[in-house]
Amino acid sequence: MTALELMAKLKIDAHRTASGTQGRLRGVLTSQEITKYVEHCLKPGKEPGPGKCPNELLKTMSDEEFLIVQAWVNELRKC
Repeated sequence: MTALELMAKLKIDAHRTASGTQGRLRGVLTSQEITKYVEHCLKPGKEPGPGKCPNELLKTMSDEEFLIVQAWVNELRKC
């Protein structure tokens, strides 16, 4: 299951999926959407992915770090 499919299954972004675009989202991800994803989807103790960032790091980040991650995620979505 892809991350986008998982987000759709959890209804994290159901109201923002653009019709006719194979599930692509409209606009930027809000802080509430990212927080919900981190809280419900990132399990502690799992092996880090290619970026080598452990889930615990994302779950314990400061507000300033969260804003950096949010900007990074939204920049990646433009690609």
